[in-house]
Amino acid sequence: MASKFAKKPTNKPHTVRTYKYDLILNQIEKVGLQYVLQTCQRFYNAALEERISAYKQYTEELDKRGLYHYESVQKTSKKVPKKSKKTPVQASPVELHEVKKIYDHTSPEAKELKKKYEVNYYTQAAALTLIRAEDQVINALPRHMLNAVLYKLDLAFNAFFKRCKTGQTPGFPRFKGIHQFKSFEFRHPLKIENSAGVSQVHIPNLGWVRFNQYRPLRGVVKSVYFRLQQSGKWTVNFSVDLGGTPEKIPLDLIPDNQIVGGDLGLNILLYLSNDEKIERVRFTKNSEKKLAKQQRKLSRKKKGSNGYKRQRALVAKTNDRIANQRLDYLRKVAVYLVLHYKLIFLEDLNVKGMVQGLNYGKSIYDAAWSLLVSLVQFKAESAGSWVVKVDPRDTSQDCSGCGKLVPKDLTVRIHSCPYCGLILDRDLNAAMNIRSRGLRELGLSVSTTDEPRSVCTDGESLSLSPVCT
Repeated sequence: MASKFAKKPTNKPHTVRTYKYDLILNQIEKVGLQYVLQTCQRFYNAALEERISAYKQYTEELDKRGLYHYESVQKTSKKVPKKSKKTPVQASPVELHEVKKIYDHTSPEAKELKKKYEVNYYTQAAALTLIRAEDQVINALPRHMLNAVLYKLDLAFNAFFKRCKTGQTPGFPRFKGIHQFKSFEFRHPLKIENSAGVSQVHIPNLGWVRFNQYRPLRGVVKSVYFRLQQSGKWTVNFSVDLGGTPEKIPLDLIPDNQIVGGDLGLNILLYLSNDEKIERVRFTKNSEKKLAKQQRKLSRKKKGSNGYKRQRALVAKTNDRIANQRLDYLRKVAVYLVLHYKLIFLEDLNVKGMVQGLNYGKSIYDAAWSLLVSLVQFKAESAGSWVVKVDPRDTSQDCSGCGKLVPKDLTVRIHSCPYCGLILDRDLNAAMNIRSRGLRELGLSVSTTDEPRSVCTDGESLSLSPVCT
């Protein structure tokens, strides 16, 4: 079947999804895709080099005309002496002063020079006609594919300028090696066929390539990109427009038994406010021995040899398997939540800060809390459910019965309130606080009781492999 591609976007909210399929390739097709990828990588680096050269010429002209001045900039040293026996008191960061050259970009003369030397997406895209006439390798690729490469570079520069304005670490766009450039994109209609159970996509200058269409491709295809995984496997990704999003139930009409709060944890992945538990599966720990064995084999190989490349692909394949298992399980958890609840309150955790401040970084990354929250939000849009993030501060310390602060450390797993006598699991107390706090933030009435759901046994752990029934 030939796919229909998207029209111009409208102001109405649309649901955009990505369908990912594995490509079924022979050796010739692999070589052809690798050649296209390497050509796009070299073109990306050449476009980046052109931008850097143009900016250097622009600043040289500013230097010649004296359109600059010097300023003393105060900086804080990142290297702080660690606490030791010789220095029992933690040293403070060192304040440094640096003289920095500041160019005057606002003067009329500088603006004229900027127009003369400016290189952006539009100027580079306009120059493609001349480049393709001179370079036969670039001319072999479709123009819209090269435009997509230039657009990717333009996004990198836009993100760089945005970080500069917000005071973050800028991170100037870098040249991409062959192991850092992993995908190329088509923004032009591609032919897609599905006949006799065989699904194929047509790539210009390469021909028809089969892919494993394990689920139907719905919606209007907007773009297609091909990606090379670390394990050496190729995938095709269709970005499709599924139309408008379903309408959500008004908040004041949602029944109490479809409102739930969830506390994220390491022992129990998600403890719900109605005493349901969703168990955490330790995917990294389950495959740790196998992964360590493969990594030891890799360390014994000569770097750059064929054996090293084969073993590195096996290590990457094991890592991909762990990531796929985790993603599959969290998707099932997200689907379960949005099918049974219309209003879900989850913690707005600073996972990056928790990893740096605690000794459970590996376990936190394995639990993938941020991924779970994003998946629940993603699934809720299609299911017509609400997902609200709640400030997690003191949700484990406050009593869900009387609201008093009951301090406790992480080793105390039972909440026992000396004021009202409430005794219950620490995580259940936090989940109930998250629910009530979220309702107050939305201006809704807080129900004092959470009736247990009849879907699963009250107080028992839910195993979503594949799903709780």
